[in-house]
Amino acid sequence: MAKKGSSGKSRSKLNLTVPVVVAVVAVILIAIVMNFHFVLTKNDFKVIKKSQWGVKDTFVNTRSWGPLDWMDHGDLLKAMVNDTIDDLQKDIAK
Repeated sequence: MAKKGSSGKSRSKLNLTVPVVVAVVAVILIAIVMNFHFVLTKNDFKVIKKSQWGVKDTFVNTRSWGPLDWMDHGDLLKAMVNDTIDDLQKDIAK
């Protein structure tokens, strides 16, 4: 009978570790996508916390948007206004 060496145990641990690491990274990425807007504006790139959990308006290019476009994306508009107010409050507190 052949003896099982220690390499069998380490290979077994590696076989379990890789899927666990991939799953953890996937959960973190999903949480980021579900909780933040990534917005490309005319002057900047912003990462803004969403007011609600979801995938709507996760990646948005607003460089060519007009008023009607903003009306169609009320949650994004609200999040951007709140972010701007927070920035102004921080600037005033300085």
